[in-house]
Amino acid sequence: MITAPNMPIITLQRRKKKGLYKADQVEILEYILECNKPIFNFLKETGRRFNEARAFKVKDLNFKTMAYRIGAAFDMERFKPFPKVEDHAEEEFPSTEKLLEFIKIVLKGRIYSAEDFVYVIDSAIITKIQV
Repeated sequence: MITAPNMPIITLQRRKKKGLYKADQVEILEYILECNKPIFNFLKETGRRFNEARAFKVKDLNFKTMAYRIGAAFDMERFKPFPKVEDHAEEEFPSTEKLLEFIKIVLKGRIYSAEDFVYVIDSAIITKIQV
């Protein structure tokens, strides 16, 4: 008869995800350059990742249904369309009036196509955030 050895119990030290209180987010926004505030307002309103917000395109927004979708993200400086699985290809997320107003301000006065990115930001800020 063969007996299996006792396996050690492995415990992992997981770090809890931490977020910022809304008041802290508002205070931080006060120090961000005006030209970069729109993308941070998007992040604050949606809870999305920075690299998803950078890849947000005009075609991903639906003003009629008040919804948006996340169709891609950046991996460092590489644009990566997704989802990787097709069953989430049409997943939409509800938008708020506030978010739509933020986006209208960003697009106002611009000539754009459906394939254009909503947010055009200073490349220096990308480096600071990814560090």
